Amino acid sequence: MRACPVKAIGIDKGHARVIEEKCILCPLKVDLTCHDSQIPPIAYLDGVDLVTEGVLTLNAAVDRLMDTTKLRNSRKQDGATLLAKLLNKADTIKVFAGLAVNPAHQNPSFPMQMNIKAQVLNKLKTVLHSKGKEVIIEWI
Repeated sequence: MRACPVKAIGIDKGHARVIEEKCILCPLKVDLTCHDSQIPPIAYLDGVDLVTEGVLTLNAAVDRLMDTTKLRNSRKQDGATLLAKLLNKADTIKVFAGLAVNPAHQNPSFPMQMNIKAQVLNKLKTVLHSKGKEVIIEWI
């Protein structure tokens, strides 16, 4: 397996907004051109490779990672596909996951995989491990 230097950084838009407001003078630019009714739009922030929504996008990225051939041939530019491609290129992935619970994710009518962030991250870890990648999840 080739070594891939650490470069790819993905953060969700909520955290990007906090970073933007408190730490940087660069505005967060939301991209609405790649419309997908299932995946929230991506955004751009100087110095960050990808800014996405959180659990919905991450869960869809995990699904895309399960079919490497389809992912490699995909021309989609939605956040889940872009995130899956970044993760697929990396050899080591370190996830810093917040302990805060999004109240919107506690609605019992939402899909089960969205109710608990840890389930999605464990699924991600399992899929990436099956591809020979090192995955570290750090809860902060």
